Amino acid sequence: AAEAAGTQQQQQQQQQQQQHQLTAAQTVRRIKLKKRLLNEAVAAFNRSAAEGVAFCAEHRIIASTASARDIAVFLHQTPGLDKTRVGEYLCAKTDFNAAVLREYVCTLPSLGGAFGAALREFMEGFVMEGDANIVGRMLEAFAQTYYEHHRARGTVFRSADACYVAAYSVVMLNVDLHNPALKQHMTQEQYIHNSRGINDGA
Repeated sequence: AAEAAGTQQQQQQQQQQQQHQLTAAQTVRRIKLKKRLLNEAVAAFNRSAAEGVAFCAEHRIIASTASARDIAVFLHQTPGLDKTRVGEYLCAKTDFNAAVLREYVCTLPSLGGAFGAALREFMEGFVMEGDANIVGRMLEAFAQTYYEHHRARGTVFRSADACYVAAYSVVMLNVDLHNPALKQHMTQEQYIHNSRGINDGA
């Protein structure tokens, strides 16, 4: 009886070990599959933003009925996305893309921090190609969200419009400073002078 019990215990241990090995192998396969699908999703997105989002929904990288926030998080957290494609998607003229843009600003890690840091992180996440209207629309979304986020806790800006003007001013200054075609760049004194009164007259 004791020998039979010992044999049974050994068999149980072997079964548990085999099950553990099987579970570990399944986990490795799932990780590899997820990584492969994500790489394919990035490649699809970099060909076409709409194609990439559809691929993600089809393969459950994001929910099939993904919310604007789901896609915003995907854009923030997925390495390898082409920044021009990200910009194209965020500035597309649809209500849903506009909602994604707002959520994209809301999910900025630095949104609760200093204005300059938040604006820099926002602008570094994508490349804008287009006319001044596109730039304005993107910065308006940033300014509105940033102002609303900070209004209750106190902010130097008197309104969302003032925040928008400041953001646009900083972006234009950056363009001026890094444009090699310009022979003469704006000085600090000129920028300060031009910026007076942008905070609703302050």
